[in-house]
Amino acid sequence: MDYKLIIIIVLLLVAVVGYIRLYRHYRRNIKKVTFLFDAIDNGDFSFSFPTEKRFKEDKILHQSLNRIKLFLQHTREEQMDREKYYEQILNAVDTGILVVDGHDNILQHNQAALRLLDTDVLTHMNQVKGKLKDEHLAKHETQAMLKDKHVRIIALSDVSHELSNQEVDSWIKLIRVLTHEIMNTITPVTSLSETLLTRVT
Repeated sequence: MDYKLIIIIVLLLVAVVGYIRLYRHYRRNIKKVTFLFDAIDNGDFSFSFPTEKRFKEDKILHQSLNRIKLFLQHTREEQMDREKYYEQILNAVDTGILVVDGHDNILQHNQAALRLLDTDVLTHMNQVKGKLKDEHLAKHETQAMLKDKHVRIIALSDVSHELSNQEVDSWIKLIRVLTHEIMNTITPVTSLSETLLTRVT
């Protein structure tokens, strides 16, 4: 057999084996990145990737994935702390606040809203439509954007202790700012996750 032909066959076999190994390595890395984001989507930050690896490339990848996890975990914790802080502010006022989406689902409310509407749970406007007509309740409404969707912010007050229009407007503006701040914390994390996942796939 011609030695040149043998060399060509050997080189082809080496190339095929190398390609298969490279492809398998690529698939393993994709699975690791997918696992990372699936776990984060489920709120699970208890995992970590081992950094004691034989190959330098695997070690660098695992270190990078661990850094991404820690960054997203820290950002999530900050966002949760901020939400708790804003919730405490909302619950400290006597004005009832409802944030309602286009399907009349109540996305957010404060303790004053529960008290003024005499209920323990608020999930949909159908629960309180009759109560909102109560002559003892004053209702002020404004529009806002939440996750690129229109929502209504409804402020409720007892007419026997009714706030001035200026005070109600001030509270509504505050709610809009708080909603915007919360979403500004979530959006960059979501965008970063989507971008990273796109780049590795």
